[in-house]
Amino acid sequence: MRRAEGGRDEPRRRHGRSRTKSDRASVGFEVWCSRLRRWFPILSGCWLLIGPEGEVLATWSYDDARTAHWIGSDPARLAALASKAISDSKDRKEDVPDLVAVSADGNAEGEEEGVFAVALALDQPLFEHPVVLVFAGRRHQANVVREAIRPLAFALEACLLEEAERREAQKRIQLFEAVTRLLTKIDVDSVLGETLDWFRKLFPVLDVELWMSQERETELPVRQLDLQTMADNPCAQAFMNGTTLVWRTAPADAGDGRVFVAAPLQGRQGTYGVVKLTMPEDPTKDEVVWITRLAEMAGAAFENGRLYEQSNMLIHELRLINEITKQLNRSLKLSDVYRLATEELVRIFGAEYACIVEYDKEKERMVVQATNLPSILYSTYPVDYGFSGIVFRTKEPLIVSDYLQNPQVPSELMEQTGARSLIASPILTGNEVLGAILVAHRRPNFFSYDNFRLLQMLSSHIGLAMANAFLHAEMRRMAITDHLTGLYVRRYLDEQIEHLFRKDFCGALLLIDVDDFKRINDTYGHQVGDRVLIQISRIIRASVRDTDIPVRWGGEELAVYFPQVRLDAAVRIAERIRKTVETETWPKVTISCGVAEWSWESGQSSLDTLFQRADTALYRAKGSGKNKTLVDSLEDFPPK
Repeated sequence: MRRAEGGRDEPRRRHGRSRTKSDRASVGFEVWCSRLRRWFPILSGCWLLIGPEGEVLATWSYDDARTAHWIGSDPARLAALASKAISDSKDRKEDVPDLVAVSADGNAEGEEEGVFAVALALDQPLFEHPVVLVFAGRRHQANVVREAIRPLAFALEACLLEEAERREAQKRIQLFEAVTRLLTKIDVDSVLGETLDWFRKLFPVLDVELWMSQERETELPVRQLDLQTMADNPCAQAFMNGTTLVWRTAPADAGDGRVFVAAPLQGRQGTYGVVKLTMPEDPTKDEVVWITRLAEMAGAAFENGRLYEQSNMLIHELRLINEITKQLNRSLKLSDVYRLATEELVRIFGAEYACIVEYDKEKERMVVQATNLPSILYSTYPVDYGFSGIVFRTKEPLIVSDYLQNPQVPSELMEQTGARSLIASPILTGNEVLGAILVAHRRPNFFSYDNFRLLQMLSSHIGLAMANAFLHAEMRRMAITDHLTGLYVRRYLDEQIEHLFRKDFCGALLLIDVDDFKRINDTYGHQVGDRVLIQISRIIRASVRDTDIPVRWGGEELAVYFPQVRLDAAVRIAERIRKTVETETWPKVTISCGVAEWSWESGQSSLDTLFQRADTALYRAKGSGKNKTLVDSLEDFPPK
């Protein structure tokens, strides 16, 4: 024992990280002892507060360390005293407790110089187990102590109750402070750190752990809750049931003094995790209530912080979406939309690879239109191939945490790059799938659920940009295409030839006129005449290259411009068209063709001159018998 001011010994109590039940008893005992010399001024002996098994909770001595040592050194004697006092209290046999005579210092039992003890069970509802007050002293003090112990015990009960109320009020203040501090935090990590600190401060814990339902990157001691092991995991049970659980890892008599408490962190919108406390002994009912309340307040604070975090994230995502939408809408060329979207996807998600796959309706294939992996650019795949096929079929996004754990789905993107993480989303406009977006990284578990959700939102905006580009391309096609024949209109040819004249070194123009077309209309009607024009246009498109420009010149006159083609090659193509029209049209018709060329070396590089020369050759063919091909010179190519 350490010496206190005034020559008095202070009661001894256990010191540790937090107060246990024995500490809580000894605090009220301290107050009682500080007043005891004034109430009961005897000169020797000691007072003990013991539990039902004789365990010493606190001691106080009248400068008689020898007696205190003697009476406290025999656990069996203390246990016997506690048992008798508790039994007498239950039976209510005596108003005044019996003396227990014991031998000490070589004196026989009951001798004047012997040591005696008297014990009285306290009527104290603050403790879950009976608590016994014991006085041990010299024999000559026995009668005085025996008469005084009951009012002294009553005073001790009052002190214990007073101290319990003081502690309760103090804990309420501390809990209010904890709640105030928690609810003023808007950062999730700050809330979690504050939660750990307050549980350590308010409760007698050996350790505090936080188990959260969702994985979170933080430096705090936070672990992820495994809900698949619910049957063997009390923390998972507390989370799922929303109740506080108390348990031991071994029975109380097995010598393992550790007790565990799991309280759910609940908010209005759900349960977010569990706080797990490791305690040196069973918590009181009040402590369980306080632990539950503090966990609830921590759950509410976590929910507020999470909502604030999500709102910030949503603002950030909206800014990203607004920014990428502006950039996508700057260009209505589909190739620019693909390129820009791929670059932004890599930047936003910190990914290593990204690709955009478009669904080709005519060929019923998936085409890689944009990627930062050149080896698969413009590759085509069946509509059910790989991850793009899955999202195309299900119209739902997907996330792959580790491709090596489930490599059954074939994917050239994953196999060629060695990527292990993937997020993919369909590109939708309404209920129609335009294609798919795939974003990958070589590190496993790289993408989060927030990344997965953001890609889903971005894909819809990319889909809108693609739809706009499709519509713009379609409007452009309709503006430059003749609606009957599907050939280009003359205005488009004028624009292209003017551009090609500045870029190319030669070219040829073929003009075609349907022979006796008026007779077809008069004989069969205008609908049949339209079908004849459609048949001839189809033959022309099948006979020329993709770089050539077939045009409806006007009425029954058609034309084809051949970039970088000399006169002889253009005449061969014209003859092939003429012969095919003669044999494959119904009603059977023939055509006349006029061909002219230009080149830098000949000096004939005027657009108007080229049209005039080809038109002159055409009318020469019409005037010399029709169904033939002539050029803008005396040489012609009659049918063979």
